[in-house]
Amino acid sequence: DGLFSPVFNTTSTPYLLLQFDVAYARYGSANGDNFSVYLLDNCTQDLSGATLLYSKSGAELATAPDMNYQFYPAETDWRTEVIPLNNFTGRSNIRLAFVFENGFGNNLYLDRIRLLTDEITDLKIINLTEPDVAVCLPSVTPKLNLYNIGTLNVPAITGMILQNGNIIQEKAFQLNLNPGNTAVIEFDPVLVESGENPFEFEIIPSAGTDVNPEDNFLAVKLARITNNDFVPLREDFENSGLWTIISDDSAQGWKNTSTNKGTSLFFESFNNATYGTHSWLISPVINMNKVSEASLFADFSSATRGATGDYLIVAASRNCGISFDEILYEGPANDINQSSTSNVYWTPSADNHWTRKYFNLDALTGENQVLFYFKVINNHANNLYLDNIEFFSSNNPDPLKIKDQFFVYTDGVTRSEKITFDLISRGNVRLQILTAIGQPVLDNTYDDILNQTFTYDLNLPSGIYLYRLQIDGKSYFTRHFIP
Repeated sequence: DGLFSPVFNTTSTPYLLLQFDVAYARYGSANGDNFSVYLLDNCTQDLSGATLLYSKSGAELATAPDMNYQFYPAETDWRTEVIPLNNFTGRSNIRLAFVFENGFGNNLYLDRIRLLTDEITDLKIINLTEPDVAVCLPSVTPKLNLYNIGTLNVPAITGMILQNGNIIQEKAFQLNLNPGNTAVIEFDPVLVESGENPFEFEIIPSAGTDVNPEDNFLAVKLARITNNDFVPLREDFENSGLWTIISDDSAQGWKNTSTNKGTSLFFESFNNATYGTHSWLISPVINMNKVSEASLFADFSSATRGATGDYLIVAASRNCGISFDEILYEGPANDINQSSTSNVYWTPSADNHWTRKYFNLDALTGENQVLFYFKVINNHANNLYLDNIEFFSSNNPDPLKIKDQFFVYTDGVTRSEKITFDLISRGNVRLQILTAIGQPVLDNTYDDILNQTFTYDLNLPSGIYLYRLQIDGKSYFTRHFIP
């Protein structure tokens, strides 16, 4: 499909810059859709001789996360594109063509097409590239991504960082940023207090007055995580834990609620009509340097509103929160669990309304300061629930499920002896294995036992053996037959 502009005369135009706003999300990971912009001479609609100004498809074109339903843009899903056209001034008959090639993907939206012909200074903050939403460092070095969407070069700016309206840092930056280009500026380190820290960033061009000063300002929340933990661990939200919640709107983020699992966490998308808002559930700083393999499990329950679902990202940071670049899952929450497509407020009430999701963490073993987050992006769908986050010191995608605190058994393949634990909380365990007449075979002590499985190649003769366990001071006995 093609959208053609009227014919323009630029013979007396000293500056020419094209701006337009676009919004697009891929359908799943499909890359077939393409959006192009052409410039044509002499009033024609024939694209064969046109000048290609812009062409994007797939992830490069996308302004919002992938989704498996029809895309409707939120306010935060729009991106301004800028194309300098000074090489096309002095012409009497030019026109523009906006062409979308359908690849059976998702919807594309186009709005606010502007041709600027005046001397305009217009600098925009795109985002904070570093750090991410949470860090475990006492100070950070903020980096801002800037975009020149005006017609004039921006030679320099003043950048400021504020807290509660007070300037805590002011710095001059030499840019020489031409129209249509971007640049990343780096501030000096700033201190980060424990808990939630509000920061505001402001930029002021050194030459000229910015015509849109409202996009020269960015407010962010940054959490400093000081709680520490280690693998194995479990968070079931029954008590006040070590995890942190940060939200664009504190009233519309992750929060506790009652489900059939007891106290669970949920994101109430059903009543949240502010599209594109974010909420993060952030782990304590997790030490993984004593494990050679690891995994993460979590229980999810979600519902869509018709075909509309919310977006979920599960990610980890190995650099104390500067970036969360270890993506464990990114996609619609209903791809993990979709228990309902109802327009009725969703609350899980049975075990089959939940899906337990496995994430392999082997790439993060050996690290001593790892942060994890569960980030949800609101699409005003239905509610998303989360519970029983559990870290294992193994990478088994299907660990044995037991009903008691421990279970003793013989591996049917290797013939080795095994014991699997499932304690309510981490504890110390002493394990003794005795023969039927009380002779000791094994006497081991273990610290920080939660959900581990231990294997013993004892090469014992067939018979009945006594297992004596002391778990946090309490004694337990069981008999086990070794075939």
